[in-house]
Parts: sequence; structure tokens; C-alpha cells
Amino acid sequence: MGQGHAYSCKSCGFRYEAFTGIGMAYYCLENVLDCLHYTKRKKVLDILNKHNIEVSYGDDSTEYEHRTFRCSKCGNFHNRFYVKLTDSANDNVLYETVYKCSKCKNELDAINELQEFPCPVCKNRTWESELTMNWD
Repeated sequence: MGQGHAYSCKSCGFRYEAFTGIGMAYYCLENVLDCLHYTKRKKVLDILNKHNIEVSYGDDSTEYEHRTFRCSKCGNFHNRFYVKLTDSANDNVLYETVYKCSKCKNELDAINELQEFPCPVCKNRTWESELTMNWD
């Protein structure tokens, strides 16, 4: 089940909403490929067809979900749909989504806990968070 969290900086009032995880329709990657930009979607489909990869959630060869990313240069947070395809025969990574910051074009890093990082506005780490939704 996916979750939505609202993060607020107690120092400056900056607010960010993060939506992470997967919903019920996500049992198969092909059901949710529209979450990817059309250029990334085409690459993923080409790899799936070429390598006959199973696309069910939980398979060893596929990993996909909504994640929170952060730009190490400007500190901005971004919600993105992450996909990683692996050749299960030899564990080679065939594809992994790479995203750039919309502000400074630096490569984004996936993060687990937003509160571990400073606020992109005031640079303090005074976060309050609340679960705003569980989504399917």
C-alpha cells in the first residue's frame, strides 16, 4: 500500500508532500508504465520485450515504486516513479531510472527518510511529519 506524508519545517513553514510505495494496480509493471515519461517508458518496454522479463511486483528481476528523491546540489525534494530491471540470470542491471532536478539539472538521489536532510529553504532540520493518506 502506498502512503502520503506531509512534512513541514517548523523553522520557516516550508511544506512538502511525499507519496511513496505502490497501490493495488501495481501488481504488474505494465499496468503502471504511464507513471514514467514516454521516453523512459519506451526504453523499459524495449528491455522487457528483448529480455522476456517477468513484470510482477516482488519478482527478483523487477523493482518499481514511487519514491522521494533529493537533489544534493540545491536540496529540493521530488516525487518520482522508480524502476529497476535486472537480468536474473547474472544480476546485471538492465535499466534503472535516473532523474535530474528540475531546478538545477543535477542528478537526484533516492532517499528513505526526508527528516534526515535539511530544509531546502532555511537549511534547518526541524521537520514535523504526519501521515496524510494510505492509497491503493
